[in-house]
Amino acid sequence: MSPVRLIEMVVESVRVHMLSSQHVVILKESDRERYLPIWIGPSEANAIAMRLQGLSAERPLTHDLLVSVVAALNSSISRVVVTHVTDGTFHARLYLETSDGGEAEIDSRTSDAIATAVRTGSTIYVDERVLDEAGVEPDLWKVEGLDRRADCQAVVRAARGEGRERVGCIVLGRGADEQKVRDWLGVAAGVPGFVGFAVGRTDFWQPLVAWRAGTATREQAVAEIARRYHEFVDLFEGRRLAVVREG
Repeated sequence: MSPVRLIEMVVESVRVHMLSSQHVVILKESDRERYLPIWIGPSEANAIAMRLQGLSAERPLTHDLLVSVVAALNSSISRVVVTHVTDGTFHARLYLETSDGGEAEIDSRTSDAIATAVRTGSTIYVDERVLDEAGVEPDLWKVEGLDRRADCQAVVRAARGEGRERVGCIVLGRGADEQKVRDWLGVAAGVPGFVGFAVGRTDFWQPLVAWRAGTATREQAVAEIARRYHEFVDLFEGRRLAVVREG
């Protein structure tokens, strides 16, 4: 039987699914772009999110109480481990270093284990088999605009490392001025692996301001947004086509 391999994780975020209003905590592998989404209850989500934001309740929450009790017993939580998943339910263990120098292992709901870990700074691990079964890797990397081709190539190499050859990268506009976005698109489009862009404010902001100020009609604003977007598309696709022809 092969030994269990534990992967160190960090809490990437706590989110709310817009359609179902359910809460999910996202764990991210420390050394790789692999994620583990775990659905949790609203109370546990709030407990985790508060700590991530550096907030504290006026009175101790359940997880605060647990940490205080462990400390009062001259013990500490060394790590938490997400051990397995059964029918979509994740299971975890808390590991305590006890006052006599021993170690105690306690069964825990994963959400409670994470809420406790963010309070103690304890390392979070996930059994690699859990990540293989339930982990997800992004098909697209969102990349802030880069000025140099070499930097774009480095990002693609990182995105497509460790067998992720199908991952693509897209350029973010970041609300930059139109010429800067054009520069970024021109550079990225010439690098295989960059497959598109996501430009929002640079495209719509000025037409929207003009419409709100009454200096443009709604139809004119829409037409200007469309014109800008088509120019970005033509630039990106034109550059990609030129690179193919040159290659």
